[in-house]
Amino acid sequence: MGDNESIIGGDEVKGEVQIHTPHGMKGYLHNSLATSEAFTSDGWVRTGDVGYVKEGNWYIIDRTKDLIKVRGWQVSPAEIEAALLEHCDVLDAGIIGVPAKDGCGEAPLAFVVRKEGSDLKEDGVKEFLSGRLARYKSVEEVRFVEIIPRNPTGKILRRLLKDSIESKELTCQQEAAKAYVTALQRLDAYEQSRNSYDEDILLNRTSKSRALSMVTTAVYDNSTFRAAPRKRKYCPACMVSSWRKLRFPKKDA
Repeated sequence: MGDNESIIGGDEVKGEVQIHTPHGMKGYLHNSLATSEAFTSDGWVRTGDVGYVKEGNWYIIDRTKDLIKVRGWQVSPAEIEAALLEHCDVLDAGIIGVPAKDGCGEAPLAFVVRKEGSDLKEDGVKEFLSGRLARYKSVEEVRFVEIIPRNPTGKILRRLLKDSIESKELTCQQEAAKAYVTALQRLDAYEQSRNSYDEDILLNRTSKSRALSMVTTAVYDNSTFRAAPRKRKYCPACMVSSWRKLRFPKKDA
């Protein structure tokens, strides 16, 4: 490692992935500056990937550079931020790359701080950028915030912006899970309330949603009729079971 770098020894600790192979490149041709930036002082290559190790597996989660790869194009967040700051209703802006909705690479997402009293909307931001930037540099989503996190030198802390998205998505997933559980509980309570009208039906059910076919005998005008083995409609209000169909019994030959 370099003089100002340290080796990460524990699992799930994020850091830059660096590699060292016996057949790696020696450097950039006639470009000593790029070579010095790509290599550490002891010969390791800086990949620019941020990742961690867990149980012997490597996971890549981010890039050290700010460039966003949009369908093969490299987009600079600083270029989009500079264009956004030209808007009269934008006080500050920050751009990060997020997975594209169609699954093809990344897409820029904008965090915008509006001026007080401004009614600027997402459509207005996208329309403003469309006249200043190429189509592939347009933002896919705009989120309005109160402040853009920066370090003491003024550099945007994009990692904090990405963490805010992850925490919001996690909160939405948790809320959806709670709503799903609540709906299941209400459905179960409803089915139990329907089943409680008739203890016989409750005891003879094979599942909560399907009743066993039952056979009953009805007497009318001194003639005996037997109901077909069909599911019956139960009326708890009048305590009467109505059958969909009745059949005459077979006559003896």
